[in-house]
Amino acid sequence: TVAEMTLADPKLTEEIIRELLEWNEGDAWAMEELTRLRESARDFEEVVDLLVKRAEAEADGVKAMQLRHRAAAVATNDLGDKNRAVAFYEEILEAERTDTKAQASLRALYGDLGKFNELAKLLGTLVELAESPAERSALRIELARLQLEKFEAPREASDTLRAVLDEEPDHPEAANVLLEIFDKGDRHAELAELRTQL
Repeated sequence: TVAEMTLADPKLTEEIIRELLEWNEGDAWAMEELTRLRESARDFEEVVDLLVKRAEAEADGVKAMQLRHRAAAVATNDLGDKNRAVAFYEEILEAERTDTKAQASLRALYGDLGKFNELAKLLGTLVELAESPAERSALRIELARLQLEKFEAPREASDTLRAVLDEEPDHPEAANVLLEIFDKGDRHAELAELRTQL
């Protein structure tokens, strides 16, 4: 930057920038420079705080969202604070339900943190938002596997898989998993009925 080239001293540059922010805490250029300097110094705790402040001060909604995404990424990758990242992504989705990057990140983080109730709820919401039968089916199958493996709830899983087959009667994965559930659960009548439909 111009200031760094002029001063050739990042510490002095930072002092000047902090003084600028004391005079005008809304100075976007100074906030961006301070964020960059703290990132170079690997002070990721302050980087996250600065990104959040910048997002809150940002009038452009798209830029504000990008800053929140950066804060979440730094929290995850540099601080290893997955819970904090979850909070950021949840805020993003509250503001913009269709943010696919936040959706994908939250799905992964919920799984990593063992927050399976939250993951199930998110998957249910994503099913409602999905635009194509193939998307809905993939999400429902993920939800059914979660219901089976983490909640040990074969009835709920079978309802979820039936929803897949209602929309896509020839869906092989949904049919196979449902056959397994009925077979393991000694649900012979339902097993026989499903076999006749396939």
